[in-house]
Amino acid sequence: MVEENEVKNLELLGYDVVEEAGEDTAAKKIHKIKDERKEIFYSDLLYTLMNLRFSEEEAREHWAEMVKHKWVMSEKLKRNVGIRVAALDYFKNIKGLVRSPKIVEVSEFAATSWRAITDSLTELYNHRYFQNAVSREVNRVKEKGGCFSILLFDIDFFKIYNDSNGHIAGDVVLVEVARILKKNMRAEDVAARYGGEEFGVVIPNAGKEGAFEIAERIRIAVKEFKFANEEVLPSNQVTISAGLATCPEDGKTRRKLISVVDQRLYKAKWKGRDQICISNE
Repeated sequence: MVEENEVKNLELLGYDVVEEAGEDTAAKKIHKIKDERKEIFYSDLLYTLMNLRFSEEEAREHWAEMVKHKWVMSEKLKRNVGIRVAALDYFKNIKGLVRSPKIVEVSEFAATSWRAITDSLTELYNHRYFQNAVSREVNRVKEKGGCFSILLFDIDFFKIYNDSNGHIAGDVVLVEVARILKKNMRAEDVAARYGGEEFGVVIPNAGKEGAFEIAERIRIAVKEFKFANEEVLPSNQVTISAGLATCPEDGKTRRKLISVVDQRLYKAKWKGRDQICISNE
């Protein structure tokens, strides 16, 4: 069964859990969303509601007490009291922590949360989110076994393209490459703009062979796409190079995996670009 409080928590974040997922799978959706946001979930909720910042542990305790207070108020007033009203009363009149509370719309919180974890140009996840996604997968493998892989892509000769065609044209290439990434990934994979012209992909439950197939599909799709004025490049077309690393085979920590995949990306560039490097051989 889906816990009503959990649904209400996620509704504050803009998720219509039961309607989107159905009663049978809503619990799984809740678990997935909370797992992705577990380090800041309740902290962000209370900051958005009241403009108060707590540690995640403190925020979790306050949230539990606030929900109890909501039901007490509803019983006394003989009507359902909204969570925003309960939050205001709890933090202002019971805890005395605020004098001018900030109450905002759900849409504002959802938009702010999305901006905090995404790259504004490509609308992929950002560097920080990528690092956290790798850490989550490392922990999952430690606890439950299995494997996962990461890719680090770089657009070949991007500086030449940018200098020849201008930054606006360069931004278009970044956006198109991001779109190609998303189109050729699985639904559970995580794509991020790692920085500049580099992109990272986290591929859960995939060994080297499966991850290589995805990487090659992306590489070929980029190569076959007709970018404007790509003839200025030494290869006459936009291409990408990539490194690939698999946990636990190539490393059992986030730092080690990032180091390995970065080395292999450099090796792919050194060997001639437009290829995927999967080993140190």
